[in-house]
Amino acid sequence: MSGRDWQAFDAELRARAQELAVELLGNPSLRAGHEWRWGRKGSLSVVITGAKAGMWFDHEAGIGGGLVDLVGRMRGLNRHEALHWTGDRIGMAGDFGMHPRIAKPATRPAADGAFRPRGASVAAEPVSAVSGVPEPEAATPAAQAAARAARIWAMAHSAPEDHPYLTAKQVRPLALRADARGHLVVPLQDVDGHLHSLETIAPDGAKRFLAGGAKRGHFAVVGAEPAPLADLTGAILICEGWATGASLHMATGRTVIAAMDAGNLSPVAEAGFPTPISSSWPTMTPSPTATPTPASMPRARPPLPSMPALPCPKPRATPTICSAPQVRRLSRRSLRARRRSRHRRQHTRRRS
Repeated sequence: MSGRDWQAFDAELRARAQELAVELLGNPSLRAGHEWRWGRKGSLSVVITGAKAGMWFDHEAGIGGGLVDLVGRMRGLNRHEALHWTGDRIGMAGDFGMHPRIAKPATRPAADGAFRPRGASVAAEPVSAVSGVPEPEAATPAAQAAARAARIWAMAHSAPEDHPYLTAKQVRPLALRADARGHLVVPLQDVDGHLHSLETIAPDGAKRFLAGGAKRGHFAVVGAEPAPLADLTGAILICEGWATGASLHMATGRTVIAAMDAGNLSPVAEAGFPTPISSSWPTMTPSPTATPTPASMPRARPPLPSMPALPCPKPRATPTICSAPQVRRLSRRSLRARRRSRHRRQHTRRRS
């Protein structure tokens, strides 16, 4: 991995610190702000959010480190194996063979709260708290997220046709990719084709945007990979989610832009597309060339299993919809019937 790859790897680890900590250690015994604790006495602490997300320290053993060190400790892996395990979990599997050898984790926290290898000076090159690799020069969160999105997109592979989410929505992948976890990766770009963020979709439909990524005014072009939108012809359809856009694209054959959520529809419409976008819905008739072919048609849902015949319920004596006078008459009848029933019961008791 290059320096930028390690930067993206470390940033994604920080964003996923809570998820990985729960997977490794289970549910915490104490949650106190940015720091969660495990164990009966809360001796193992992990920073979940903030600038030091991923840092951990075992107060009983007197050792600590980053998330990769915690993975190795809990899973019984060496550092190289722990890096591969972590990369698979966050969807950034790659070649970790060129990773520089990292010094052993610190046995005590430094004065500023950061764990440093033994013998490291304050003026040394900054080291990532999560993965233990040297950090490149600082950048804005949006720029870091864009670089991370480019790395994830480059390492992802083509999405399978039988992905559970695609099967449930009855659509085809349409240029989507999938990461090592099997999550779909939807790229968010601008009009010039620059990648800014990602949305991941789990097989069960759970969606998650890339931490720190800029979403406002950015979108996904259904059926195409990130590229400049310079030669658009005809009408452009803008919708909310990617699956809705995939259905529109398969049904009409037109260019479809997915804004990803309702609050982003207006910013995307004003993003400066080459083709003017009207604020009103145009009246369009499908052209013969836009008719989807049988291969592109969504697959039919499997037939539902036959259900046993159930007895029909008895009709209700009270009408479903009644006027006010009818309600009053029914109430009086019901009251008289209850009184007669009560009188009969009392008379039966007296005779017995």
